[in-house]
Amino acid sequence: MNAPTLHTETKSLNINGALASASQSHHVTHAMHHDSESAALVLSAWGMSAKREKQLAQIRRSNLYVAARILVGLLFLASAVGKIVHLEATEHAMQDLGLFDAGLLLPIGIVVEMVGGLSLAIGFRVRALSIGLMFYLVTAMLLVNNDLSDSLNVQTVMTGIAFLSALMMLTAHGSGTYSVDRWIEHRRSTRFGLRSP
Repeated sequence: MNAPTLHTETKSLNINGALASASQSHHVTHAMHHDSESAALVLSAWGMSAKREKQLAQIRRSNLYVAARILVGLLFLASAVGKIVHLEATEHAMQDLGLFDAGLLLPIGIVVEMVGGLSLAIGFRVRALSIGLMFYLVTAMLLVNNDLSDSLNVQTVMTGIAFLSALMMLTAHGSGTYSVDRWIEHRRSTRFGLRSP
């Protein structure tokens, strides 16, 4: 084989090698680009899934909170109804405890529990009414259930403490999502052209 032929073949091999190298580099670059797009899609899907899960968890918490608020309101309503049904017996029991103004205090207590329970159930002025009901419960326990040597009074005080705990949470967090307070807030925001939160 003469020198010109060898030189031509060597040059051809170099060109083919360069083309193969360029093709391989193109495939690697394309693969890397494809992988980055796939990674971006995966991250985007994961982010959307995490956001959706967070929204669902928030909805669950909101619904549970509203359910708890309604139950607390219904308990106050049930207490008021019980006093109405057993009005004379409740009045006599209060008089036996030394409350000679039971005929005046009992109707006041019934009205407080009826109005407070209904307002809590529908979610109207929850923070203010929760504070008012806490003062009412503390006053009632001090006046009626101050003799802790009586086991019935102890049980009543423990129940009152449980109510106080629930009212503290309502005072801290307000009415919640489904409430008259939120509806009023939405109407006010719409009226003034503001976006409701």
